Amino acid sequence: MPDGRNELRDTLAERFDGSVLAGHDVRVALAVDGWRPLVCSISAAGLAFDDTVVPEATFYFDSAQTALGLLCGDADVMDAFMEERFRSDGSITLVFLLLSVFRGIPLDVPP
Repeated sequence: MPDGRNELRDTLAERFDGSVLAGHDVRVALAVDGWRPLVCSISAAGLAFDDTVVPEATFYFDSAQTALGLLCGDADVMDAFMEERFRSDGSITLVFLLLSVFRGIPLDVPP
């Protein structure tokens, strides 16, 4: 698993699947302990990283391993939440949207 901010960004860019978004456009920040948040603009057209964009929500992870495990489908979101390794300051809908674009799971939420 990557342990650096750039490696996290690169892995997420490789796994991104905008086809599952069904018209959603969102800006989120991924905050890993000790790093400047990684701000993502997510749409069906693509994934862009831009630290000047104001995010709609911030997702906090205790480590890069936790972030990648959750985002890529290798870890359980509920377990990480209950163990205080993951939290969000935004809507639960945005959590599922974020998970869907890196796990390739279609999102059934109206835009």
